[in-house]
Amino acid sequence: MKKLILKISVAALVCITFQNGFAQSFKATASPDRIILTWSADPTTTQSVTWRTDSTVSEGFGQILVESSSPKLEKPESTEVKATASILKGKEYESANYHSLTFSGLKPDQLYTYRVGDGKNWSEWFQFKTAPASDKPFAFIYLGDAQNDIKSKWS
Repeated sequence: MKKLILKISVAALVCITFQNGFAQSFKATASPDRIILTWSADPTTTQSVTWRTDSTVSEGFGQILVESSSPKLEKPESTEVKATASILKGKEYESANYHSLTFSGLKPDQLYTYRVGDGKNWSEWFQFKTAPASDKPFAFIYLGDAQNDIKSKWS
């Protein structure tokens, strides 16, 4: 019985000690990640973007243009907006810059293409559509983190 208790105790201690040893670490890099689009003012004429880079990237920019079928998405067709940056300190050896900007002066009910970066490292191009000037029906998909053991609701 004592051997069984000892084995269980050692196994529990090993599990507790190494529980975070295999966790993935998503450290910030010079390339933009965790890009979030939202609105902070009138959604018919503005959209705001935030993103993360490592602490070596002190400046950030966003480029935006009206969506077209043209594959040419570079300057001079795009408008560039300067972002503000704030440093977020995590663990003692990790810190990251969080950049934010607001695209303003946009047209209602218009499809736009945008990307963010520092002038050298850019994200891929993303799209959004501004809200219409007047009310009209719309549809959206809502997804969340379902966690565990709620199969009856998510299956």
